[in-house]
Formats: sequence, structure tokens, C-alpha cells
Amino acid sequence: MKLTHLEHDLFLELLKNKNILLTLDMLLERVWEDSSNKQAKTVNVAIKRLKEHIDPTGEKNYIQAVRGEGYIFC
Repeated sequence: MKLTHLEHDLFLELLKNKNILLTLDMLLERVWEDSSNKQAKTVNVAIKRLKEHIDPTGEKNYIQAVRGEGYIFC
């Protein structure tokens, strides 16, 4: 599977923290170098693209959203 640099870094961060809730702020700080001017929507869009790569059919639900909080990789 081909990932962009950003998708790769995001995937790696989720893998390193398997089964741990990563808040939107945590993901912004750890994955985006210029996080100060980014918003939560930035994370949501990147997660959506990553999900399409790792689970194209949407059957596995590897990345679970916790509404208003962040994401968990299971």
C-alpha cells in the first residue's frame, strides 16, 4: 500500500499507541510539524484517507473515532 509521508507518520503514531485514545491535539502535536495553525478537521481528513488505505471496504474498523475526543487504533 502506498501512503503519503503524512499518512505514514499518522499510521505509525497510531500503531505505537495501540488501544490508547489519542486526542486530536495529541495527534496534531506529534504528527504535524506546524501544528499551531492546524485544526481538528485536519486530523479528521487525514484519518479518513488513512482508513481508505488500510481498510478499503470498511469492514475491519481498525481506527475507531471517539466523538469530540480523538481516535483509537484497535
